[in-house]
Amino acid sequence: MRAGTADASGSSSAFGHLLKIEADARRAETKRELDAVLANEGRILLRARQVFVFELDRGRATLVAGSGISVLDRASPMVQWLEEMMTCVRREARPAGPIEFELPGYAAPNDPLTNEYPFRSALCQPLWSPDDKPRAIVLLMRDTPWLAADQQIVMRLAETFGHARTLLSLRHGLPRVTASSWKYWLLGTVGVVALSLLPVPISVLAPVEIAPRNADVVAMPIEGIVHKVLVKPNSLVTVGTPLVQLINTVQRNKAEIAEQEVSVAAARVEKATSLAFTDPRGRQELGIAK
Repeated sequence: MRAGTADASGSSSAFGHLLKIEADARRAETKRELDAVLANEGRILLRARQVFVFELDRGRATLVAGSGISVLDRASPMVQWLEEMMTCVRREARPAGPIEFELPGYAAPNDPLTNEYPFRSALCQPLWSPDDKPRAIVLLMRDTPWLAADQQIVMRLAETFGHARTLLSLRHGLPRVTASSWKYWLLGTVGVVALSLLPVPISVLAPVEIAPRNADVVAMPIEGIVHKVLVKPNSLVTVGTPLVQLINTVQRNKAEIAEQEVSVAAARVEKATSLAFTDPRGRQELGIAK
């Protein structure tokens, strides 16, 4: 009688704790608060030593909460080891229900934590999602094997917290409508309707090309760059009136190039003259250079 009474009391206590966790999940305001409830209260309910919650994005698992962890250090070896292990579980096992394994299991065999981590029995479960594409997964670790009853509780928690995560995503993704916002929306709608009733003159823009009549082409006598236009548009001019001011950069550049060519030719003649005294080919080269 005493043993039966103790078992009934333990079951009642576990059931009451489960109901409390579900109530806390419904009251959570943010995903981080929801993850903290799952990591800390779920550890007590399932007699786990540590519980971790991961978010899944394109097959990569990112640790977002852990039992007894207030601040996550992404550079710590522990966090990196857990994320690599859960990424491997998601990639290779793709669990739809609870999956149990013993370390090393899906952990990196060369990582020292794989051999040093004290809790060897792992149980992981993706959280429920409406499109059957899990966006979060929970990992529970302890030093004793997991039972079928534990897996049933994990599945229920995954469904409860998956629903809560989905509702929080919808709540944060939609704008919050209040009485004052409805007033502004109504005023804005009335204003748009009133503006649409105002008459608006319609104008049409068409491409136009202006062509001169009896035009004369004025050509520059020398090459150059226009520095300044000396007459205004539509002004009357007479013969001999200066129209533009040029910069003689083109002629100056040509003169400098010509001077360099002369210097090169002079050097070639001098070299050929020296060579003509000793080499017959030098006399031929001298004639060409001159």
